Amino acid sequence: MTLLSTLATTLILATASGAAAPPSIQIQDFADAFVEADKAPGIAIGVLDESGRIKTYCAGTLTAGGTRPITENTIFETGSVSKTFAAVLAHMLEQQGELSLSDPVNIHLPDGVQVPAFNGNEITLWHLATHTSGLPRVPARLDSGDSYYPFTVEELYEFLPNWKPDRAPGESYSYSNLGYGLLGLVLELNQETSFEELAKQHILRRLKMRNTGCSFDETFSERLATPHHGTTPTTIRPWTQPTAGAGGIKSTARDLMLFAKANLSDSRTPLHRSLRACQVPRVSKKTRANRVGLGWHVSGESSEPVIGHSGATNGFRTYLGFMPGRNRAVVVLANSNSSVDHLGRYLLTPASTTPPDYLPSPDVDISEYAGRYQHDDGSVFVVGILDGQMTVRLNDQRPATFIPIDEDLFLNRTVDARLQFERDARGRVRTLVLKQAGSVNTFRRKP
Repeated sequence: MTLLSTLATTLILATASGAAAPPSIQIQDFADAFVEADKAPGIAIGVLDESGRIKTYCAGTLTAGGTRPITENTIFETGSVSKTFAAVLAHMLEQQGELSLSDPVNIHLPDGVQVPAFNGNEITLWHLATHTSGLPRVPARLDSGDSYYPFTVEELYEFLPNWKPDRAPGESYSYSNLGYGLLGLVLELNQETSFEELAKQHILRRLKMRNTGCSFDETFSERLATPHHGTTPTTIRPWTQPTAGAGGIKSTARDLMLFAKANLSDSRTPLHRSLRACQVPRVSKKTRANRVGLGWHVSGESSEPVIGHSGATNGFRTYLGFMPGRNRAVVVLANSNSSVDHLGRYLLTPASTTPPDYLPSPDVDISEYAGRYQHDDGSVFVVGILDGQMTVRLNDQRPATFIPIDEDLFLNRTVDARLQFERDARGRVRTLVLKQAGSVNTFRRKP
């Protein structure tokens, strides 16, 4: 092993996304910590473990200062997770011969509403579904240039014919809420029914997602979470036609876990075939490691991809991710504008994601690890204790502080490096493994 001049370049972190199981610290503690840190009044977490069991963990209340608790059946806005439903619906309708993803979008729009082509190249439904249409993220008002979202059908029909594309469709990836709103509208026009009814008919009823939809009557009022900015309540914005396909789905932790589990199923029903087809990468973003399917974002190695989508509306945040190769899935829903993406990714891929800084640390006896550990090349790590914290020094480098994040696992946030301690059959700490940047080095404890 070649030792470099700083601890940051010497410690080694394993990068395999599925290299470790979810942390042994209770996930309920993660939910409690999110609320206690005032990230949101309430949060709901769903986890599918490798045995196929769904577990949910909730904390907080529907409204800041309220008394009604968040449960696995609390209804949240899911934001852009709705796009994955729109993509599945489009693929299913294609399989039924109702439309084709290769259709130019203009053939599905009313007379007089035509999306301009770029040098004769028309936008297709496939371009909408893969964020390669070139349409802007949100439309801009013709008079002022100000962006607005959500928008009405009339505003959309006014915007589209006057929009001027700056590149050919399919040329590059550019995330577009407008594009997915338009895709959802095309599905509605094609089937002459609402996006919500399409979702219920083709997806929700088949998966028994009974608490999912775009609108809920007063009988659901006691289960509807209130949106917040931080812990301050805010107003709900409408996500009806023509924006439902981009962000109109509302759901619960339990229901979204049923959707996630269905995406991992090898069932041969038409729905499950479309679910799997939408996960196939179609377009690269900036790197090969970040790709786009139909609706889904795909990251990681092709042999073990991480598939997911996040969502954000005015006062809600959502994360849904899964790993087909490990039958693992995570859903996180919060009733505030504080992102839950980091927490979701950490719960899904703890070996390659730094824990959020608000998560609790396990109670460990650091004195068990104190001592000297030697590498085969003679390099020595000295593990000590200072002010109740673990300090580590490699040879003559400056000491660094590590915090516990799991049993026998410690993290230095500054350099994103980990120390994994291993025990012998009698439970005594005998080995220190340093992990960072894709390599691993082992040090053995000296008497």
